[in-house]
Amino acid sequence: SLGLDWLTAAIGERLETEDEKLNRLKPLLGGVICGLLGAVDPRVLFFGYDTLNSLLADADIPLLSLLALVGLKLVATAASKASGLVGGELAPSLFIGAALGEALHRVIASTGSSQAYAVVGAASFLGAKFGSPISAGVLVFELTKDYGVLIGLLGAGWVGCWVRGAVGERFMGDLLMDNDNNSNDR
Repeated sequence: SLGLDWLTAAIGERLETEDEKLNRLKPLLGGVICGLLGAVDPRVLFFGYDTLNSLLADADIPLLSLLALVGLKLVATAASKASGLVGGELAPSLFIGAALGEALHRVIASTGSSQAYAVVGAASFLGAKFGSPISAGVLVFELTKDYGVLIGLLGAGWVGCWVRGAVGERFMGDLLMDNDNNSNDR
């Protein structure tokens, strides 16, 4: 989630201008960036939860393709937010977290199912992104409807939130504070 915030701030700085006429073009530029990324891999664009569901259903996406998809989704989400396009960060955060969890499972591949890694990754990323670990656990639980994973999802949300607080303040505190202050001014 720190990478998404850093990327959003970096793109936002590049798009920032005092000229009001150029500011009106920011959504167009964001749309062009997202469209080009969607042309590279259409799964980057949001067409419902099909791509996320395929991750949770143990889809056979090669590891490098999965990591490339995460990178493209990070850039598309950051460009969308920084340019003022309508859209949120909830669905992209679910997808990015699930994809990173799936990638971790493929690297470790020792225990557990890939679905478990994907849902824990989604809960952890949501907890880190939004600073709300209980909500993160409950939202991901709603996707699984499996009471057996609820405690693990809540724990993953707390860990994600804690890691963001511990790491984010140390390495990205000034940038994140500037980004948060800019978004509050709108």
